[in-house]
This record gives sequence, structure tokens and C-alpha cells, in this order.
Amino acid sequence: MLKWNLLTAHLAILLLTALLPAHAQIQVQAHGFLLKDIKDGEHQFPESLAELEPAEALNSTHKPVTGKYKVLMFIGLDCPIANFFLPEWERINKDYAQKGFDFICVHELADVTKTAALKHQTDYQITAPVILDPERKLMKLTGVKVLSEVAVLDEAGHLLYRGRLNDQYIGPGKKRLAPTVHDLRNALSDIERQGFATQSRTTAVGCYLERK
Repeated sequence: MLKWNLLTAHLAILLLTALLPAHAQIQVQAHGFLLKDIKDGEHQFPESLAELEPAEALNSTHKPVTGKYKVLMFIGLDCPIANFFLPEWERINKDYAQKGFDFICVHELADVTKTAALKHQTDYQITAPVILDPERKLMKLTGVKVLSEVAVLDEAGHLLYRGRLNDQYIGPGKKRLAPTVHDLRNALSDIERQGFATQSRTTAVGCYLERK
């Protein structure tokens, strides 16, 4: 009788799971949340960030987290600073995509439509997947404040880097002829080599994102 009751309960759970909508099943099966890009690719993100041991405390035995890293750039259709950085973003994507880094562009503004995002992707020759995130889940997760800012996550949910691509923009409307510090490239090279970025936080210049 006990075995029969356990079997009945197990079958009931399976039936209820099968009846759940797909997004709900994903939440049951995996921690975190799933977002689709504008071409229907699926991308999994952690519900919250894991605490990262300070870089100074990591010794020579530290090994990088195995698997892929996600490199997110927060963009906007009409943000001139974010659009200015897109060609360099694409060059970095080309240089690091085969080294375990997945590059993803993220639209956080609620009024961005799929059609507009597709046109923007074509106009700026963005080869990375593009996600529409009107609920600003990724902004809340990573703590970014401006469009053009980038964030790097590992599979364990550590925020390894957040900040600017480089230092070419000094402030709104003020930029150097060429960058002197290539912050994102430096961070990715550090992460590839040692699993963390020596300079893990920088201040990005871009279009301000208000928290919802």
C-alpha cells in the first residue's frame, strides 16, 4: 500500500509539471530565469549573484570556473554613447568569442520593439544575440546604471566585471581621440587566465537608466 501511494504521488507530480506552462517548468527545473533573444535563442541567468571571494584572497591554486562566461552590454536604440561603442564591442566579440565568452546585447527600455531591435542590430552589424528585457531583470541583477555599461558573469553567478568598455568617453559629450585603457579587454584577458578580473569595477559613461 505504501509503495502504491508513493507511486501515485510521483505520477501526480509528473502530471502537474507537464500541465504547467513552459516558462513555469523552466523555473521548476533550474534556478534563475530564462530570457529569449529576438531570434528566439534561450539564455539562462541566475536569480541572484553569488558572493565572489576578493581577488587579493585568491591564491595561485585558484582555477577559473569551467564553462561559458556571459558578457552583457546594455544598449539603446537612440543612446549615442552606447551606439558609439558598438563597433569596438564587435571587435572584442570577434577576439574573445572562441575563448569561452558568450556576448549578448541587452535592451532594457520597455518601448523597444522586436522590429526596432532587429533593425538596430542590422544597422550596427551586431552579431551577438540581442535580448529585450523590459522588466529590467538583468539591470537589477548586475547593478548597471547606464546604457553602454558591460557586465561579465560566470556560470556560478559571480559578477566578475562591471563597467566601461574603455576610457575613450571622459563624460557626456567629452571623449578622447582614442582610448588609453581598454578595460573590458583587460578584464576578459584576466578572467581567461586566472578566473577573475584584477580591475573588476570601473565607471561607465552613457545614457542613465532609471530604476523601475
